[in-house]
Amino acid sequence: MSTHIEAKLRYLHSSAEPTFLRNGRIGTKRGLDGNDEPNWGDETEFIDKLIRNGRQVKPTICEEGFQLFNFAEIVKKSYANRTCALNTGAQVEQLLQHGTINFLDHADVVSRFYPLVQSFVKSCTGARDVFCFDHNIRRTELAAGKNSQIQVQPPINYVHTDYTITSAPRRLVDLTRPPKQNDALKSFIPEGKSLIPPEYIAARKGHDDYPTRYVMFNVWKSIGKEPIQQKPLALCSSGSLNVETDLVVFEIHYADRVGENWFVKHNKEHQWTYFPQMSFDEALLFKQWDSHGKIALDCLKKLDTIIDGYRNASDDPEKRGKSSTQEIAEDAAAVLSKMERFIPIEAKEKESYFESLIGSVGSSDFCIHSAIDDPNTPQGDIPPRESIEVRCFAFF
Repeated sequence: MSTHIEAKLRYLHSSAEPTFLRNGRIGTKRGLDGNDEPNWGDETEFIDKLIRNGRQVKPTICEEGFQLFNFAEIVKKSYANRTCALNTGAQVEQLLQHGTINFLDHADVVSRFYPLVQSFVKSCTGARDVFCFDHNIRRTELAAGKNSQIQVQPPINYVHTDYTITSAPRRLVDLTRPPKQNDALKSFIPEGKSLIPPEYIAARKGHDDYPTRYVMFNVWKSIGKEPIQQKPLALCSSGSLNVETDLVVFEIHYADRVGENWFVKHNKEHQWTYFPQMSFDEALLFKQWDSHGKIALDCLKKLDTIIDGYRNASDDPEKRGKSSTQEIAEDAAAVLSKMERFIPIEAKEKESYFESLIGSVGSSDFCIHSAIDDPNTPQGDIPPRESIEVRCFAFF
């Protein structure tokens, strides 16, 4: 088994300007059926990168921000430890068999697969509560809409991460309110109710029994009968990112909100890893945002500096009047003001159990990622890649 491969990664072009907040320059529009219009402003370039074999280097969530697990074994153990919500051991065994859950049936995924994912994430991280809120099905053939009438999309061969300093906390706030039009769980949540209790983002004072840290996780796994050979997922170690130079906001305009991803410019320090031949029983668990991560905390400071700059400028008669950029910054600050309880307030003398699993304050934040072409993929008639990624909030 080789220790690494060399593959091309599709980055934003080096001429792209790094952005901390959205500015309308790069993005797309997404319809209610989940289909995207053509992107605007995203000139790209392919860069040859060395990609390590994760089965040999064994990265961890604490250090790199991602880790490979045996999904089936962990879910079985979670039932044995009574942390799984399913009724019987036989039911768990059956659900873990290929072909039991219809991954092209949205309701089946939400009602029968989400509980498995929640138990898996709790077991791997020590989380107090886990809420799955969205998923994508991807296949190298037959690609169309997102979680809708046609439920399959192609693998994404852009280097990206799913959330930003603004969109991560905004998504949490949104999920403490009744679902919007594009929400995957809209038909599963009673009228006027929310997926996540509103109390979870209450002010810290007087609510000491509620969580004080959240992490957005992505659970990524094969749903095909055969191991993945086409377009495996590659992930970049969180610590090799530079938030000042690498990240560019990509906007997703929905009917009733604007979402954000970060697309990425190349940095020679980026350290990439992939896991060849992932089987149906395995799953990758990786961070998409950590309220106690180093980049998250650095971003809070950066946003404060931006807001202070606008406040100081308002004292200058020639600079009075709000720009659209200032309004976006203030909107981001307003969302983040609801996250006060998730800002670490004191250092701990001893690492807690869950911190030993996901990292302490200032550890890994999120993982940029992309589908790649593995040069070791056999030629000829091989099964298509079929995968699911489930996004969830974990609370600690």
